Amino acid sequence: MAVYPNPVQNELTIEAQAVETAVESLVLISEQTGQIAKEATVKDLKQDNKLQGDKILLNVADLPRGTYYLQLITKEKTDHPRERIRLLLQ
Repeated sequence: MAVYPNPVQNELTIEAQAVETAVESLVLISEQTGQIAKEATVKDLKQDNKLQGDKILLNVADLPRGTYYLQLITKEKTDHPRERIRLLLQ
């Protein structure tokens, strides 16, 4: 998985293999509060034309500046911890 730019200002690009078939949703969790700041399903992203092949374009301009963790929720449910990527919103 590739996530860029980091730090991000307005739009985050997330690249992952087989996004449409393997990923169910993504969440951004605020490091400060520990709460979900933004959540989007792949279905919603596709409807909003924010899913382009293996790329997701996520608008983060409306979020307060700070540190967040990005987590992709896969369709395959496992007990393994999911990868989290630390992001800085400037």
